[in-house]
Amino acid sequence: MKDTKVVKKYVDWGSGFAVTIHNAPMKKRFGEWVLDIPPAVVNKRVFESLLDMSGVFSGSHVRFIRHYMKLTYQGMADLLGVKHATVIGWEKKGDGETKMQYSTELLLRMIMARFLGRETSTMVDKGPELVKRGAIVHPSLEGSSHIEMVSH
Repeated sequence: MKDTKVVKKYVDWGSGFAVTIHNAPMKKRFGEWVLDIPPAVVNKRVFESLLDMSGVFSGSHVRFIRHYMKLTYQGMADLLGVKHATVIGWEKKGDGETKMQYSTELLLRMIMARFLGRETSTMVDKGPELVKRGAIVHPSLEGSSHIEMVSH
């Protein structure tokens, strides 16, 4: 019996929201099929995809970002110049839009880019594009796999 396979569309909820992984490598572990991509790799790709996505952040996205960056509520609040209760409020929106100010979301994206070691100087020019509604697809987790998240 084969202990590996590729699933055309695998939906993973480990990030706190649906992430579809196309052509997902799977392996059998203790009789169950599990994703054969290390969680750290998936999380990094999700973080990068959130940075690049078109659309506004949901509360679940903000929570993922905060956890990925290992920030407390207060730590994120300090970076964004808001109160910690504001961050809590955003996260409580769950899959709904945070309704954070455009400038705050742009600042958060710039902080995320810096966290990844990316250049941020062009982000101000691209700002309006980044906050339009839409779907994102990030290329290649491994081989021909990629992830997709759809904004609500």
